[in-house]
Amino acid sequence: MPMNTGLGESGLDLSVILPTRGRSVLLARALRRLASQSLGRDRYEVLVGLDGPDEESEHAAAWVAAATGAPIRVVPCARLGIAGVKNELLRRARGRSVLFINDDIIPERGFLEAHVAAQAEALTRTGGAMALGDSRFVPGAPDSAMDRLVRETSMVFFYDRMDASGQRDDRWHDWGFRHAWNLNLSAPREAVLAVGGFT
Repeated sequence: MPMNTGLGESGLDLSVILPTRGRSVLLARALRRLASQSLGRDRYEVLVGLDGPDEESEHAAAWVAAATGAPIRVVPCARLGIAGVKNELLRRARGRSVLFINDDIIPERGFLEAHVAAQAEALTRTGGAMALGDSRFVPGAPDSAMDRLVRETSMVFFYDRMDASGQRDDRWHDWGFRHAWNLNLSAPREAVLAVGGFT
């Protein structure tokens, strides 16, 4: 059954959904990078879901929000697990699209802007779609064995079926659920709510 949010259109392009638990140092680093995005702060929000009591992460998020003025909201949750926290954040999200990330991500400056652009193009082309971004293990570093394993084999995420070289334009191909990992994935908020969120 779809979740009913009761929220109207807020004008925000994007709600970043970031569940976390007990990783305050990584969380603070990710939030600092989200605070320095090229996308205007009036166009996005960052929802940090604490999976159970986590005073250090709560303080880290509050410190980054106060120090940078970034649109960060901390949502303390009961111990729900990652799916439950994502669902709670989805209920509170106000953006037209949602972007799912992990607390150990190090986003580049145009990260949010790229997802907003992908969602706008998807809306025009297909009426809405998921957008999966590239996720190197260490940004700017040469390919590691793990980078190649993820991208070139089916051992982890099945990305080898996609064109890693960028020679084809298969961006609008339906790659199926095996490519829909939540590390760097955006989608229309209403579409995620319509399928019932996460289980």
